Amino acid sequence: MGSSKRTANRSRSIRNVTEWLKSLPLREVAESWGLKVEAFNGGDGGRLGFFSGGRGMIGLGVENLATWCHELIHAADARNIGGLKGGQHIDQETVAELGAAVLLTILDRPVDADLGGCWTYLQGYAASSKREVVDVCVELLDRTCKAVDLILTTAEQLAAPAVAA
Repeated sequence: MGSSKRTANRSRSIRNVTEWLKSLPLREVAESWGLKVEAFNGGDGGRLGFFSGGRGMIGLGVENLATWCHELIHAADARNIGGLKGGQHIDQETVAELGAAVLLTILDRPVDADLGGCWTYLQGYAASSKREVVDVCVELLDRTCKAVDLILTTAEQLAAPAVAA
């Protein structure tokens, strides 16, 4: 995932980064799926985040909720479809980017949803595939909604009080 919109706030103290990681919305969802959430030095201008099902982790190289939700959507999508292909593919990136924008909008974080940045990101993938952004989004809307739903349903289940048997 690469977008200049997410390059701010790359260098922070370890303590601040640890506190930020602990404060991520829906982090408990990732943890309930057995995923570690860790930071890495994204200051080299490379990727800003990653999801690795094989390593059981989400890595964040930038303090940005859109990046966090993008990677969390990748994790949900992987659970729903039985894993992701290695590398960056238009279907996976569209689901993750569009899903992150939807998820952050649902969480009442419209600024963090960064709809303009989302559109630009999706345009890049669509253009490289000689497709229209809207066509790709419509094609993947059901898959995107299923990923968002899995995250929200899991969060609701985790928040529900335990019922005594």
